[in-house]
Formats: sequence, C-alpha cells, structure tokens
Amino acid sequence: MKLRLRLASGTVLLGYISRELLAKVFTTTIIVVALMEILALLEQVTEIMHRHLGLSGVLYYAVMHLPLLFGNAMPIAVLIGALLTLLQLTTSNEISIMRAAGLSTPGLIKLCLPTILGLGVLCGVVNDHITPRSEQHLAEWWNATTPDAATVWHNYWLRAHDDLININYLSRGGQALDGVSVSHRDHQSLLQRSPPCATYITSMATGMARPRG
Repeated sequence: MKLRLRLASGTVLLGYISRELLAKVFTTTIIVVALMEILALLEQVTEIMHRHLGLSGVLYYAVMHLPLLFGNAMPIAVLIGALLTLLQLTTSNEISIMRAAGLSTPGLIKLCLPTILGLGVLCGVVNDHITPRSEQHLAEWWNATTPDAATVWHNYWLRAHDDLININYLSRGGQALDGVSVSHRDHQSLLQRSPPCATYITSMATGMARPRG
C-alpha cells in the first residue's frame, strides 16, 4: 500500500513539474521565435514586396523559415524555462514542501530529466529532418522568384570527390546551371580545368545534373 502511494505521488509530482516546465519552455520559445521572425521579416519584406509576391510571399517566407528559428531558439528557451520554473517553485514555497517531504536535489533533477530529454529529441528531429528540407524549399523558392536570376553572375564552388566544380549562373530555382566548369585531378594530383560547359539541368529527385544542348 505504501509503495502504491509513493508511486502515485511520484507520478503526480512528475506530471506537475513536467507540465510547468513545458509551459515555461514553449512560452519562451514562442516569444523568442516571434522576435527573431520579426527581425528576419524586417530584413526581407522589402525585397519580397519588390518581387510583387504580396502577403502570401511574406507568409510563405515566415513559415518556411520557422523550423530554423525554432531550432536556434530552443536551447536558450529551455534554459530560461527551467530557471522560471525553479523560480516559481521557490517563490511559492513548493521547493521547501518537497524538501520537507524528503525530495532531494538529485530527485528533483530526475523529475525534470524526462522533459529535458524529450525536448532534446524534438529539437534534434527538427534540426536534422525538418529544417534542411524547409531551408532547401525556401532557397529554391527564393531563387525561382529572383528577377533575372539567369543573368546574375555568381561564383559557387562545389567539391565532388577529387573534382572541383565552379558555377557562374543559377536559374529556375536552382534547376538550371550555366557557366559550369569542372576541374579534374590527373594521376599527378594536378588540377586540369575544363572550359565552361553549356547549361546544366539538375534533377531534384536524383541530385544529378546533365548538360543541355
């Protein structure tokens, strides 16, 4: 009977601390992400309007940029949320009550640990799986809506095994590459630069590129 009461009280305490910690962390995350989003939009909204994309373009940019901001804001939000939770428990004398009931500092850390680990897994999933895809789609959309993208000179360098690839022009959202030159390494490890090739059409499904014309 005593074991059941102890398990029940531990479960209730775990749920209460987890609820308070999650509320503080996500509230802080929303505030930090909102501030970062406002700063990013202040920098880009003029360019978006210049491209005549309207409010839908602003909303699309904000939504696609959201996972990156979330991943950047989560570490500081967890720190601030944990401090606010401990501050609330201290000012309401709940820490003293837990101490009087026999809860030690390692025990309090154990109660917070599942929530912290869950937030870490969530942040890892967002950073590893959602953010790269959203940033890729955002870059494709940004490049596709750039006026005269095919006539703007760039200087991108890529490395594929022992080859160096230089790209001068991008268009069609990164699907068309112009001024592509490849430098191969010979048997003496010397670079042999080839002349610029014709337009390359990239396949987004396979990640391969093939010359056109």
